[in-house]
Amino acid sequence: QMEAQIIGKDPLTDIALLKVDEADLPYLPFADPSTLRVGNWVVAIGNALALPGGPTVTLGIVSALDRSFQIDQDSTLYGLVQTDTVINPGNSGGPLLNLAGEVVGINTAVLRGNQVEGIGFAVGGDTALLVAEALMESGEVLWPWLGVFIQELDAQQSAELVLPVKHGILVADVVIDSPAWSGGIRPG
Repeated sequence: QMEAQIIGKDPLTDIALLKVDEADLPYLPFADPSTLRVGNWVVAIGNALALPGGPTVTLGIVSALDRSFQIDQDSTLYGLVQTDTVINPGNSGGPLLNLAGEVVGINTAVLRGNQVEGIGFAVGGDTALLVAEALMESGEVLWPWLGVFIQELDAQQSAELVLPVKHGILVADVVIDSPAWSGGIRPG
């Protein structure tokens, strides 16, 4: 354990950047994100339940890429790596590694309930690196924001709205004074 300074944190990705005053610490390299595929074997490292004895390791596969997961009513994480690797409380913030020992994600959340056994999620390594770079530069991450709520448009809705297309995205609502509102985008 050592003291660290918080450089910045980003609640939209559940990532914080810390600085320690130690030189020559060992580190794990990040994998090339273009090499990650569904079905790849991965290992999650963490400190499950803070049990004595040190870090824990679990093994699984990448189940899906680019998933979103709603944490609560106000927070959704995007661009996640979904895995069947067991992720328990205390694993959050630990690495999700490929079998070459390269970081492919940062463990962040798990979904459990009556109908699921446990679906784990990790912030993708590419997102983690982008967030870390932004936090190093300015202490915050500036995410693009349009200010619209959208829904998929199907053929039935298209016919009801007398639109020239059968599929696409429909603007369901626009946040007043948002960039979309200022640009003239309106619901429908």
